[in-house]
Amino acid sequence: MKMKKMVTMVLTAVAMCSIAVAGPDWNNAAPGDSLWSTPGNWNTGVLPGVSDAPAIHGQAVGPTVNSSVPQVNIVRLGIFAAQPGAMVVTTGASLWVNTFEMGNINDSYNDAVIVMDGGLLRAATVLKVGGNQSARIDISGGILNVANPGAQLLVGASGMPWSRGKINITGTGDVRADTLVMNTSTYQQESRILINDSGLLKIRGDQTGGGTDLMTYIGNSWIHTTDSGKWIDATYNATWDETVVSAIPEPATLGLFGLLGGGMLWIRKRFTI
Repeated sequence: MKMKKMVTMVLTAVAMCSIAVAGPDWNNAAPGDSLWSTPGNWNTGVLPGVSDAPAIHGQAVGPTVNSSVPQVNIVRLGIFAAQPGAMVVTTGASLWVNTFEMGNINDSYNDAVIVMDGGLLRAATVLKVGGNQSARIDISGGILNVANPGAQLLVGASGMPWSRGKINITGTGDVRADTLVMNTSTYQQESRILINDSGLLKIRGDQTGGGTDLMTYIGNSWIHTTDSGKWIDATYNATWDETVVSAIPEPATLGLFGLLGGGMLWIRKRFTI
């Protein structure tokens, strides 16, 4: 419990830090090992710090985060109509940011990409998946955390007309958010969250009742699975005060394992893919 309080205090301090200084820009220049933690891969020759707003654009290869790196204020992945290389987060990595913006001003579908197979990527206030254009997160392992009180995970919900976002949660990927907002653009309703394998989506509070935003997203098939023989389940966990969304076997399959008794699972929506 003490550790949890300490983490909250640290993240609050990050959220309150001063307005971000522009840059540095990712250039993967010297020695070009593609590691975020190598100072020479940034145009200033210095790692981004707590007041910085590093930009990742115009490079075929994006940064790989494979260790604990200094906190930063704002990260912008995909801006200035330039193709950004995918940002990769691996096992053992840790990156904490105040705000993470993906796909601000780029010009082709799914330009801004994050690939996670492990580690921790934490946004204290907002993670914007799709700004004025498109973005995608593929998480097969590790934790994507936007769960601070009041923090928002925006998927195709930046308020810009062409905002599009996709999150593919597969393997053991774990995505957590205090608030999830999807598809607010009046021009397009293309944003999706895919949940396959043992992937989990966790949203703060009890979102299982009719009329909640989460149930609306599920009902619209914006949150879905493509796993054969599975459907989407949303179950409230009172211990952690969160609604856990996952892909589970259909009841006929569950019955073979004796898991249907006692009301252990509450099925909210079945999808035909």
